[in-house]
Amino acid sequence: MINKKKKVEKKLSKGNRPILFVRWNDHCITKNGSWSSLDELRHGPLECESIGFKVHEDKDVLILALNQDENGKFGDTMNIIKSCIIKRKILK
Repeated sequence: MINKKKKVEKKLSKGNRPILFVRWNDHCITKNGSWSSLDELRHGPLECESIGFKVHEDKDVLILALNQDENGKFGDTMNIIKSCIIKRKILK
């Protein structure tokens, strides 16, 4: 059992992906399709914060994943449009 655990840890550490904190602006959905007055509507973007493994980055998008398995597959990924990023910090 211990040998298997060490093999899994070794596989995961090979990825050595940075862990990032990102603060970003997101679009906002209000009241799930019900009718709203102008005063009830949220004006402007919704500010969000995410932490995850950096999976991919190009000029347009940053992709974070919350999970990575021993086979290198990612789970719970999030695509963040880079023009919406307010702040980012490398945690590890």
